[in-house]
Formats: sequence, C-alpha cells, structure tokens
Amino acid sequence: MRLIKILSFCLFIIFFLLSCSKVPTSPGGGALPFEGPGWYVIDEANDSVTGVSLITFQIYRNIMPEANSAVMADIAFLPDSKIAYIAGGYTSWNSEGSHDIKAFDLSSGTVRYTYNIGLGNTIPSGGLKEEANKIYTVFYSDSGNGKFIRLSSYLGLEKTISIGGMPQGLTVKDGNIFISCINDYSYATNWVSIIPSGYSTAERFFITNKNPVSSCLSSDGNTLYLLCAGDWGLKYGSIVMITNILYPNRGIKNVYQLNDFILGKIIEINDRIFFTSSNGLYEYDPLLNNASIVALNGKNLNDIDFKDGLIYITSGWGGTECYILNFSTFEITKTLSVNGGMGALAD
Repeated sequence: MRLIKILSFCLFIIFFLLSCSKVPTSPGGGALPFEGPGWYVIDEANDSVTGVSLITFQIYRNIMPEANSAVMADIAFLPDSKIAYIAGGYTSWNSEGSHDIKAFDLSSGTVRYTYNIGLGNTIPSGGLKEEANKIYTVFYSDSGNGKFIRLSSYLGLEKTISIGGMPQGLTVKDGNIFISCINDYSYATNWVSIIPSGYSTAERFFITNKNPVSSCLSSDGNTLYLLCAGDWGLKYGSIVMITNILYPNRGIKNVYQLNDFILGKIIEINDRIFFTSSNGLYEYDPLLNNASIVALNGKNLNDIDFKDGLIYITSGWGGTECYILNFSTFEITKTLSVNGGMGALAD
C-alpha cells in the first residue's frame, strides 16, 4: 500500500510538471487567460496572435482566434483600452487575406467591430497606428492607388485621402500624418506623403533613396527620419533625415548609407533614434551622421517598441524569439520563444 501511494505521488508530480511546461492557447469565445499588462505579437508563421503576460511572462499562443486572417499585417491598441485592432490582408503574398481591420475585445474574447478595406487591397506591415482614440491606416491595390483612412474607435469611417502609389509605412503625431511611399516594386520613385493636421490633401516630398519602409519623428515633431530598405537583396539601405518636415522649407539634412538591406522599423526613444535590421539593433546619431549596432548583433529583427525603461523587439520573418532589453544598458532581460511579427503593448 505504501509503495502504491509513493507511485501515485510520483505520477502526480510528473503530470503537474508536464502541465506547467505546456504553452496554453485561447479557445476563443471568452475572456483572455491573463489580465494586466501584456505584449501581443503577430505570429507571421501561423497567422495568429501570441500574448505574453508582462507580469508572469507566461506565453499564450493563438490568443485571438476570431481575429485570425490568412495573412496578418499589424496590431495596435488605444491607450488604457482592452481593444486590440488587427489588420489583415496582404494581397501581394496571399489573396485569401481578410482585407479588413478587426476590433478584438480582450475582456470578452470576441470581435466587436470590423472595417472591410475591400478584396484586392493590402495593408503594409507597420501601416496601422492609433492616436487620440482614432485608428489610422494606409492600403493599396495591386495597381497602386494608395489611400489613407482615419477611423473612429468603433471603426466608423471618418476620412479618406488618396495618396497614390504603394504606401509602405505610417507615422502619426499630434494629428499630423507622414506616409512613406513607392511608385511600385521598381522603386523608381520614392517619396513621403505629408498630411498636416486638419488637412484633406497630401503633399509629396520626393527622395532619391529607395524603398522607405518606416519612419519616426523627433521628439519636437520637426524632423522626420526615414528608414529605407534599398533594393531587395542588395546592400543599399539608408537613413534619410528631413528637417522642417511640416513647413515649405523642409529639406534633407543628412543621408547615411548602410552596407546592408535594412527591412526593419525605426523609432525615437528619449531623443535618440534606433532601428531594427537583419543584423541587430542600431542607434543612429544625427550629429555625427553615423549608425552602429548597440544590441542583438547578428539577430534578424522586426518591430520595436518602448515602455517604462524597456525595449521590446520582435524577430524578423522566420524568427522564433522576441526580446526585452534594458534601455540603459541594452542588456537582454528576457528572451521569449515567440515567433516574429508586428507587436503591440497594452495595459
């Protein structure tokens, strides 16, 4: 009898450890399995969303199944909101994308609102933003014809502006809109579409650097930094620094050429400029017009975010890890087994 009790106890311990090691998933149709601050990352390999509790660092895969799309582009949250906005539909890669934006309620585990952008349209990675309880996005058709739209928090259409070409990235600050664009995949023409707050037309500022994929503003909103990937597979990536971006006397102050193809994201953190790449995390110094790797050397990186002294970075396509870094030291505080894609932080 004593031996049976010992064996039963051992089996209990084994099953307990196995259950703890399993990464849970959300079955859908109910509140998500964790509360509090989280990091939500689009799993590009499986076209789903992975949630990470920033309290326990437990990982929850396929956490929003009702919002899944054949191809998922971006994710955003309104501040202090329990609503995730998820964009889907890359027609260039997969014509079966959902071609819409869904508002997913974390509290109930259901999709509350949907805005359909129409079959044949593509929302680019990094093409979904939020500000002041508004949702902003850009998209284009197979023939170009790029458009910018502003939506309410319940995904009601408020404004549509034609910008032409193929928008690649979107930056929003104080109602001012900046959209990096190309004419097509020949990259023969490249520009930034500028829509000042309250305006209903876009003004183009042309650049010679190819394939601007991401942008960010200086803290004072006066300077726009463009991250240009260059030609696919060729080492012509660059940083373009445009001053007085909202004024007629805007102009290019610096161009820094990188010996690499840079398909990442650029961000301003505490008056410093950082960008991700296929080779690590760079910092760009506008005074010296120079860039150098500060962390994750040799890592293929994608999205980047910052909150409360920590930097959150996702892997590039095919990557299986995401990272949390200390901003002061650039040391890794957490490495998480999460497939790469666009990410968003939420309280």
